[in-house]
Amino acid sequence: MRSIANKILFLFLIFSFSFLAFGVPDKEAKRESLIREAQGLFSGGESERAKNKLKKALKSCDSKWEIYIRLGDIEFLTKNYPRAIHYYNQSLRHKRNNPEVYLLKGLVYYEQSKMNDAAKEFQKAKSLFQRDKNDKGVKRVEGYLKAIDCAISDKGFSIGR
Repeated sequence: MRSIANKILFLFLIFSFSFLAFGVPDKEAKRESLIREAQGLFSGGESERAKNKLKKALKSCDSKWEIYIRLGDIEFLTKNYPRAIHYYNQSLRHKRNNPEVYLLKGLVYYEQSKMNDAAKEFQKAKSLFQRDKNDKGVKRVEGYLKAIDCAISDKGFSIGR
């Protein structure tokens, strides 16, 4: 009797695991698929359709901060700077103190020649990279800060750092 119960339990477990593995779509796999589709669409010049795919991915994933970064990147690359900042800020709401996002915000401001704002974002990124002991990140940000210093010295004003 016990061996029959064990066999039934074993078959039930196998059925349950196979249903979970094959019958229910994995959220992360779905998210990754939508991201890949969005990347392909954007590469093909279809930024609106790419954004729609990413917005769909927002509904089905837990790591929303990553999707907001990608939405911000699309807006940045299409020179819609206010929307890029909006999406980067949304990302920070889901994952605070992400140095990469502060770096991206700094780049948006740099592109708009808003050097004071860019410097503030780069400084925040630098301090977070330092906190994380990420020397490569620190060096990247220092390069951008030097570019700001050069741009400012060419224009003859100071950012007050």
